[in-house]
Amino acid sequence: TDTTGILDTTGILDTTTTLGSSEGGDDSTTEAVEACPCPDLEVPLDDGIFVLAQNASIWKFFPETNDLVPLGTPKCDLPPATFSMAVDHLGFAWVQFSGGQLRKVAVGDLDICTDPGYIPNQQGIDNFGMAFVSNSASDKCDRIFGAQYNGITEGNMVADFFSIDPMTQGLMKLGKADFGSAEVTGTGDGRAFLFAPGDVSKLVEVDRTNGKTLSAIPLPGVVAGGGWAFAFFAGDFYFFTDGQFDGASEVTHIDYDDSDNNGKQDLTVVVDNAPLKIVGAGVSTCAPTLPQ
Repeated sequence: TDTTGILDTTGILDTTTTLGSSEGGDDSTTEAVEACPCPDLEVPLDDGIFVLAQNASIWKFFPETNDLVPLGTPKCDLPPATFSMAVDHLGFAWVQFSGGQLRKVAVGDLDICTDPGYIPNQQGIDNFGMAFVSNSASDKCDRIFGAQYNGITEGNMVADFFSIDPMTQGLMKLGKADFGSAEVTGTGDGRAFLFAPGDVSKLVEVDRTNGKTLSAIPLPGVVAGGGWAFAFFAGDFYFFTDGQFDGASEVTHIDYDDSDNNGKQDLTVVVDNAPLKIVGAGVSTCAPTLPQ
């Protein structure tokens, strides 16, 4: 992000397919077929987090080494001022530009940039934090979930929480969230989280059906500054912030799953001066949900 009920499942694929039926009709079988399988791409989806610079260039952050590697700049039809990004299970980065437009970019070929048909400013929502969230741990079919950006850091039900239909590109309001400047990340097992900047920033899990807060963890020392994003990877979260307002982001890791078994969810700055200002981060739901 740059500072400048029951979920409707329309458009989500069925997770089972009936295979084969004998002529007698007595020994038909139904075999579960993996829904929305993850593709094998030249640029893998399961080894890192894709991040978006304010100037529209796309990089990749590798949690194993804390390295940031540039991939290039998409050839889209809009001025290179960006706001947020999400990455789907097929390997497309959905880049949100400052005017609210979405463009769909192939992470393996940044020359491929298409308009998915999303109409900006639907139902009065301009810019928003966003992420793809899978249906469940066994169903990688995903859709965009978003949190309205209105600059209100925290309050009671201050911002719309919504999803975007993957078939129609229609925005569907689901409820109200308590944070109006939050980014969103999703997990491969169907959960939705917010990174909510404030006097003390917070990591918030929300009910993806209505945006209500389920839990909140304070993030002392994590200052959003001039641009922020975050993503979930292998059981933990990574926060990308421009806390010094210098155009060089910091990367902070939280040991969310306490993988070192010290009884704490330690916060550690793993990159203190990245060569870009990060305003978006996207991790495919094909990425691992458990520690590697």
